Amino acid sequence: MKALSIFGGGDITRPEEGAFGLDGFSSAFEAIIEICHRHPLRLSQARSIEAHFSENTLDDLLSSGKLRVVEYQKHTYVVPSEFAFGLDSPQ
Repeated sequence: MKALSIFGGGDITRPEEGAFGLDGFSSAFEAIIEICHRHPLRLSQARSIEAHFSENTLDDLLSSGKLRVVEYQKHTYVVPSEFAFGLDSPQ
């Protein structure tokens, strides 16, 4: 809210657009975990990261409890479990 008062503008909570730079990551596991710790990652984005690395790790991250699924403004996100304290998540 403070940023809005300084810079003005509209809704700053809409989903971002564009692709993630994945060159610095060695695996889908690493990329998903690192990106999720910086900001929420839409489920579709996490699946795209898996496809980029030809790996299927997201389901393991979810079933192990490292990540949780949360719904926000009609979008499905994956976030680190420690960030989702007190939130209900469909799994």
